[in-house]
Amino acid sequence: RKAFRIFMEATLREEFGHVLEGTGDFDALVDEVTAQMYGDPELRKACDLAADALLAANGKP
Repeated sequence: RKAFRIFMEATLREEFGHVLEGTGDFDALVDEVTAQMYGDPELRKACDLAADALLAANGKP
């Protein structure tokens, strides 16, 4: 789950960093987005699969 959160943080920062720069709400936004995604059972499965793929691509088990 941590790997997926890091991925989401990087993705959101890349997409919206210019808008969020200088605000203290970025971590809260990432937490909210990932919590909503993990709240949906089908999205949770997809998030877990994505995290596994990210870790495998990075050489981690």
